[in-house]
Amino acid sequence: MCSALSSCATKPSEPDDLCGQLQAFAAAQVGSEERSVSLTTDWGGTYAEADENGDKPFFEKRCIRGEDAPSRGLCAYLIDNTSTEFPHTNYRRALRCLGAQFSRNPDSPLPSHYRSSSVLGHALGTELEVSFAEATADSPPTLRVLTRGRR
Repeated sequence: MCSALSSCATKPSEPDDLCGQLQAFAAAQVGSEERSVSLTTDWGGTYAEADENGDKPFFEKRCIRGEDAPSRGLCAYLIDNTSTEFPHTNYRRALRCLGAQFSRNPDSPLPSHYRSSSVLGHALGTELEVSFAEATADSPPTLRVLTRGRR
């Protein structure tokens, strides 16, 4: 039992695959236009719409994006490789990729957004921002990834 608990509390030794995805998304930035992807997660069916039979899914993820290939690629990764039940975990992963310093205590507050021009210490040549909006009565928790070129 102790080894299981200690392994959960240790820092991962391998880089998170999300970091490479964020780096690729930023590297594809051309010009000064903004490009963004927003991942929403709904655990419990609070925000899901009922189908034609009146049934609502218990959980759901959605990714709002542009039609460009980098946005489609990041959304595909996020849908398949992020938590629906624990949206803060997704944000913590993104913050770690950008080198943000924050408490590892899950009860400690996280910054609402973080900007960086590097991922895992590798310069991007553009700015990458991650932000997190808590759930409200009208909208699910949302992780947003935004890149903008240098002006």
